[in-house]
Amino acid sequence: MYKHKTYCPYIKYYDHQGLSKNGATIANQIVSTTKIDKVLGTFSGTTLSAQPIFERNKVLQYNFVSTNDVLKNSRYTLRCFPSTYDICRAFMKDISVEINPKRIVILYANTEYGKSFYNEFISMNDSVACDFSIQYYVYDEAVRDYRDHISKMKLTEDDILFIAGQYHALGIIVKQI
Repeated sequence: MYKHKTYCPYIKYYDHQGLSKNGATIANQIVSTTKIDKVLGTFSGTTLSAQPIFERNKVLQYNFVSTNDVLKNSRYTLRCFPSTYDICRAFMKDISVEINPKRIVILYANTEYGKSFYNEFISMNDSVACDFSIQYYVYDEAVRDYRDHISKMKLTEDDILFIAGQYHALGIIVKQI
């Protein structure tokens, strides 16, 4: 990835490595050493940690992968990605109306991102009328062998699996399933 290299005189690149703490560090670096007033960013965690710094300094943040609903109240953070609420609501509506499964298994990462999906599904449990059960399983993205998680879920062909997590773990989980 890029670490503050200038490839175009008008664009500077910073690499937050997908880590929340790096979002705040880079935001502080940007506001204290540059005159940048617009930032293109990604991921809810890094966006959330940078948000208060950019808000105070009136730096506009455009984000393409942030789902966290906290961002909707920001004056200087714009998100063009559906919120966790929108994704979960659409999933539950489509599943309950069109597929009619016996069970939905929600497998979510033990991260801010994964937990935001878990919390959203839990909050809408009472508001969605359904004839299926929902079971929740959490996983650690640092693990590379998910077979134990998979066997505990006891998936059948009548189940729907929803996985909330980040890229590297998702590929491994799907491959192991």
